Amino acid sequence: MDIELKNDSRRHHYLPVFYLKKFTDEDGCLYVYNKEKDEILKEKKSSKSMFFEWNRNTTSIGEVQMTIIEDLYSNLDSKFSKIYNEILLANYDNPTLREMRIIKNKCLLFINFIRWRVPARDKIVLNILNKYNFEDLYYYIGNAKTGLPVEDETIISAFKSLNFLNKSQAALIITVPFDNIEHVEGVSNSTELHSQSAYPSLICDNPYIEKNPTEDIKIFNEFIFPLTKYDFVIYSKTFTGSTLNQDFALAMELAKLENAEKYVACADRDHLIKLTNAYREMRKKNLNEFIIPNLFKFLD
Repeated sequence: MDIELKNDSRRHHYLPVFYLKKFTDEDGCLYVYNKEKDEILKEKKSSKSMFFEWNRNTTSIGEVQMTIIEDLYSNLDSKFSKIYNEILLANYDNPTLREMRIIKNKCLLFINFIRWRVPARDKIVLNILNKYNFEDLYYYIGNAKTGLPVEDETIISAFKSLNFLNKSQAALIITVPFDNIEHVEGVSNSTELHSQSAYPSLICDNPYIEKNPTEDIKIFNEFIFPLTKYDFVIYSKTFTGSTLNQDFALAMELAKLENAEKYVACADRDHLIKLTNAYREMRKKNLNEFIIPNLFKFLD
């Protein structure tokens, strides 16, 4: 059996390059902090050379190597880059309620697109087929002759064990929360877009920062998400929309360092040094576990 590999790149980005470009300096590069080694790399990196894993989305059936998932992400990246640009170029001066609702829903869709594709959530993603009913995931296994649903557990288990299907769930569950219109409307009503221009903010390998982390793919919990190096999105049930001060901005940056698994990057090396030094001191004092809870206290 011959399967055409449409995407022969081995460098599979879990944060799309079009998104990373909105965090880079004038040269299109970022300074990178390796959290595991606790060091800032000497040379800055282009957006194409970070936040990826070699062959991350390569799977196989028998001895046949396939890039079906990477091909899927390539198509999704093309579509979501347009949605992302629509968010950034939207009218924020005097939008109508309808226009603002559309912008917020696009934001939520884009955020969920990023949320599940990062390595930090791999364990959750790989367990999705075991945790949820097929109906929740838009699957139907039927007998081709009778049209009746297959109830044979051996067949169902074989289906669930397919490696490429398990790994592809991150790309296939993007719209799941939107099945619950009431939930999404509530989240949208409590979501706000904010900007700050004091300094270029960090981007990390796990940018979706949750107040109460959940493995539930059907909902959004309260979160903070960096949209660009100067813009961010907040979903909070308690935030009243008051001005956010520099203490909040610092707490948000430290939260990215805490939430990261391995890599954190910034367009400004000096700013990255100051933040990593501050984070290092907090870790020495065993205070880093309070960073994210304290961040969301600013929104209460």
